[in-house]
Amino acid sequence: MLNDRIIKSYSVSLHLEEMNKVHKTKAVFNQCDKRTSVIIVQLLNNKTSKTPIDLTGSKVVAKILKNDNTTSDILCSILDKENGFVAIGLTEQALLTIGDNLIELEIQCSNQILY
Repeated sequence: MLNDRIIKSYSVSLHLEEMNKVHKTKAVFNQCDKRTSVIIVQLLNNKTSKTPIDLTGSKVVAKILKNDNTTSDILCSILDKENGFVAIGLTEQALLTIGDNLIELEIQCSNQILY
C-alpha cells in the first residue's frame, strides 16, 4: 500500500543466485511507520552482470514471516517492470511485532510461481 506521504524508505538489490540466502538489511521500521514507509527492491538475475529481471506480466508478493511466527502477505507495487523495481508498502499488520522479520519475495506469472 503506497501513498503520497512516504516518509521512510529503504532500498536493496537482490540477485536471483542469492535468493535462498538471508540478507540482513538492518532496515529499521516501527509501528508508527504504517502506510508511510516502503522497501524498494531491485530484482537482478545475477551479481556479475547485474541484469534486471523483467517483471512484465508478473506480480510480486512479499511474504513476511514475523518473529512471532505469523505471516503477512503484501502485494508489491511494480515501479519499473523492465528494470525489476518493486516497492513493498509496509502495512500495520506487517509492523505489529518487534524484532527481526524475514521477507520472502514471490514472483508470479500466469498463476505460476517463478521464484
